[in-house]
Amino acid sequence: MAKVDEPLERLGTKEVAAYLGLASSTLRKWRMTGDGPPFHRLGKRLIFYKLADLEAWLEECSRQRPPGYNLQGATGHE
Repeated sequence: MAKVDEPLERLGTKEVAAYLGLASSTLRKWRMTGDGPPFHRLGKRLIFYKLADLEAWLEECSRQRPPGYNLQGATGHE
C-alpha cells in the first residue's frame, strides 16, 4: 500500500489524460491502435497505467523528436 506522501503507482485513464493534456478518448483510441503509453487491463473494464511505464514512455517520446523540433511550432503551418 502506498504511503500518503508518495505518488500513486497506478493511474486511471482520466488521470493520465489530464497529466498529458489529452482527452480520455485519445487514450482509448491509442489503446485500440496500439499507440500511446503501455496500459494494463484487469478484467474486461478496469484499465490502469503504471506511473513508471508512463514516465518511460514520455522519455522515449522525447528522444524520438527530430533535432530542432518545437512544440509551439509543431502545427506545420507557417
